[in-house]
Amino acid sequence: MTQAIAVHPTRALVAKWGTVAAAAAAALVTVGSYGNDKQWSAVPFLIGLVVIVSAVVFGLVVPRALHAVETGAPSAARWTVGHGIATVLLLTVFWSGAELIVGTAAIVLAIVGRRRAAGSERVYRATIWLAGTAMTLSVVWTVLNAVAFGN
Repeated sequence: MTQAIAVHPTRALVAKWGTVAAAAAAALVTVGSYGNDKQWSAVPFLIGLVVIVSAVVFGLVVPRALHAVETGAPSAARWTVGHGIATVLLLTVFWSGAELIVGTAAIVLAIVGRRRAAGSERVYRATIWLAGTAMTLSVVWTVLNAVAFGN
């Protein structure tokens, strides 16, 4: 007799978006190195870094934050806003793809928080806007940088 393993919907959500964020960050790293022979040698290292950062963020940090959001803990909004602020701060290393990973985590937390929040929906909307804007700026800057400065 086979036994069915039930997967919590939140875990499936975290795994799905963690994979999407890692793939997008790896693509951003590759695009950022396009046309520059000196940077191509660093791409495997950066993709390894993307995998590690994604595993830590979506394997350790986001599940704790989602638990706080789902239980309605007072720290739920702080987790979400903290991820949004970290996304903006990570723009200083736009070439690493880390801002896409943390920004995706912030948006996932904000969407889940908006669905479960009773009165602080404004905080979650602001986080979605903040992380989305930072992620967009990162992609635009990386592409423009690769086009303008690539060989």
